[in-house]
This record gives sequence, structure tokens and C-alpha cells, in this order.
Amino acid sequence: MGKTRTFLMTISIMAVLLNGGYLVDTYRLGVGSGDSMEPVISPCDTIIYENNDFEDAEKGEIIVYEGQGRMVAHEYMGSSVAKGINNEDIDPVAVSESNYRGEVQDVLPTSSVCDIVKV
Repeated sequence: MGKTRTFLMTISIMAVLLNGGYLVDTYRLGVGSGDSMEPVISPCDTIIYENNDFEDAEKGEIIVYEGQGRMVAHEYMGSSVAKGINNEDIDPVAVSESNYRGEVQDVLPTSSVCDIVKV
């Protein structure tokens, strides 16, 4: 990827993140920060997720929910349970309608956003 394209992508992502993560009304962005979902999501990968209803969540999907004061992108196991694919234990916070944010639609490989924003 050329330097100009990388720079423009970085600026665009930063603008979205500074705007509360809103890409458009339906989609939001996040940035990976741990290894619980590698190789699917790596630290500093850009996560694009769709705001949809909790009732639409299906077992095996990667979902985003708010847990313990942060956004979490993990595999949905069904019955309000999520788990990082590299974790032995299920997440300590149950997924519910009130903390569910949406389903991951795409993951863009490691972004230069992490050079600017510490995650």
C-alpha cells in the first residue's frame, strides 16, 4: 500500500474513532487490543462491526459487547456467553441486550492507528 493511501486511511480511521467510532448510522469501528482472538483479530487490527439487535446474534459469530468497562470482540457461544478463541474460560460478563453492540463484519489488518493512539 502506498504511503499516501496509508496516510489517508489512517486519517479517516482517526476521524471516525474521534467521532465516537461512528462510520455511518449502522457501522462502527474498533481497534483490536489483545491476543484472545488471534489470528482472526490481532492487536491494532481495525474492527468494523454492524450495530444490530441482540436477538440477531448467532452462535459462532464474532460479536462486540461492552464488558468490564471496555468493548470486547469475542466469539458468541450462545445463551448469553462469549469467549475469546484463545481463552480457556468463558468471559466473566454475560452478553445481554443492554451491553450487546453488534456483529463484526470485517477486520482490516494491523493499522498504523496504533502508532498514533495507544490501545
